[in-house]
Amino acid sequence: MTRTGSLLWTALLICASHAITGCAKVDHDRFRRLARYYEKKPTTIIVLPVKNESLDAEASWLFLATISRPLIDRGYYVYPTEVTAEILAREGITDAVDAWRIPPDKLHQYLGADAALYVTLEEWEKTYAIAETEVRVTLSLQLVDCHGRGVLWAGRAQRLVKSDGSDWGIIGRLIDAATTAAFTDQLEIASEANSGALASLPIGDHHPKYSELQDEIDRWKEEHGSGE
Repeated sequence: MTRTGSLLWTALLICASHAITGCAKVDHDRFRRLARYYEKKPTTIIVLPVKNESLDAEASWLFLATISRPLIDRGYYVYPTEVTAEILAREGITDAVDAWRIPPDKLHQYLGADAALYVTLEEWEKTYAIAETEVRVTLSLQLVDCHGRGVLWAGRAQRLVKSDGSDWGIIGRLIDAATTAAFTDQLEIASEANSGALASLPIGDHHPKYSELQDEIDRWKEEHGSGE
């Protein structure tokens, strides 16, 4: 092998080494977050009333009514939101302000929840025009451990959807100005917004890929220990 060829081969090996190291670092960060998350074993989730900071009084109900399905799809057992609302109402708690004041450990003590999901609807603004209709949606979520170990996960979604199809986001589509205000369309938008915001939530133990993921985490622990 010539000197030039040898230098080229060495350079390629160095590049490959750097690439592998870079990938390992990314995997290291991901698995460290997952390992810490699953140490707290969140299995059952209670969804508290949505804090509605938008100008649409009905919007909070739309998001609460469509939050269970994406959580179930992520592999969690979710307390039925209607049952939760009824239990809280019996205690005189009918809105997010009062519900959010309940200490998380009390939600575990009386309802058996492992975690509580707090949803803030920051924006739900519909703008109508002759040429197009658009909806701006911004929401933030926090999953809090009911055993007193703080925030388990946080997510946020912000989307603008236009009826002319120029912006196709994770919260779906608007058909036209006449049907945008229809109840079923608003439910669809809220459902897709919830799904998008929860997309980064680690999967729960009822998810079909949960066991596979746990095996990956166990292998990572064996190779990297705490990952620190």
